Amino acid sequence: MTEARLTRILLLFWALYFTVVTLSNLTELLKALHVLPSTWFWVSGNLGFIGSGTAKLGAPLWLNRVLLAGVIAWETAAAVLFWRALGRPSDEAALVPPFVVSLALWAIFIVLDEVLLIFETGAEATHVRLFTAELLTLIAIRLLPSR
Repeated sequence: MTEARLTRILLLFWALYFTVVTLSNLTELLKALHVLPSTWFWVSGNLGFIGSGTAKLGAPLWLNRVLLAGVIAWETAAAVLFWRALGRPSDEAALVPPFVVSLALWAIFIVLDEVLLIFETGAEATHVRLFTAELLTLIAIRLLPSR
């Protein structure tokens, strides 16, 4: 397998991952807004997770939807940037931005897990693993011989 092919496979993985996560969060939000029927089954469950964290602060319920919408926008940006990088795997200017955007998302989640003391769900461990996996992907791509 060539280095260029491995780079494309890794970029494809993260592009698909962020696309699927974005869509499952979007369906969650649309279901909560009654755009999708209550029987809609393919949702992320992240709205309830957000609610479990913000409830500790006494935040209003509508804020959870706004926060999820913000996450969806951030994930959409990451997905678009990964798809863009996949189309230009040898272009350094296209390669770094998706990692910066998505690693920043995981970093924010990790900090919020600590601030909101959300430990019982295992979310912090998941966020740390995703952050680490993505960082290792970026390091691997950067260390591969010239594309």
